[in-house]
Amino acid sequence: MLLIATPKSASTSLLRTLADRLGLPGYMGAEGLSRDVIQALEPSPGYPYLHTFHGSDFKELSAECAQLMTSRQCIYKVHAAPTPHNRRMLAATPKVLLHRDPREIVAAWRRAVRLGIHHRLRPFDGLETEDEWLARAEEIGVIGDGGELERFRAGWLEQGVLEVRFRDLLDDPDQTVRTIERFWSFEPSPAVVELAQEKYTRDSKNV
Repeated sequence: MLLIATPKSASTSLLRTLADRLGLPGYMGAEGLSRDVIQALEPSPGYPYLHTFHGSDFKELSAECAQLMTSRQCIYKVHAAPTPHNRRMLAATPKVLLHRDPREIVAAWRRAVRLGIHHRLRPFDGLETEDEWLARAEEIGVIGDGGELERFRAGWLEQGVLEVRFRDLLDDPDQTVRTIERFWSFEPSPAVVELAQEKYTRDSKNV
């Protein structure tokens, strides 16, 4: 079972929530592969800035990666670009796509950089305000029509993919998480959903 998202979409919180409720191990990225194997993967074409910002994530998955993510009874969270190659590699596994508004993602990147949680993002060097970051993100093609973040979402929207929206997850975690459980053919737990506390809201001191 795969959870696909961009960084700063609350995907770690959702992963840990689901893993706990379903009693399954949860893994992130290409966890289980050596660093050398991950670094040897080719960057995903068409996503130059997302690769620059999160280079270990936006790669063309190998058969070894795909098998690791899809062959075990577990939940894997991955920030994989929806290239034709990656879609083929992950085609056989039911996928949940967690989508957060691209402008919120850029704002979360800014807060993380300013707090020293995230490494510097060079295209934004010298910028201070959120509006400046958003303007630069649109200028370089990260957000806006045809931007990398919108294409990330659109590229994964296909048959067999359940889209979950960040705001729905925060506003109604019970319904959202139970919808995912049913999508993955689990009987929804009657327990009230309590999202694992990660860095997923604007009010968080981290993100």
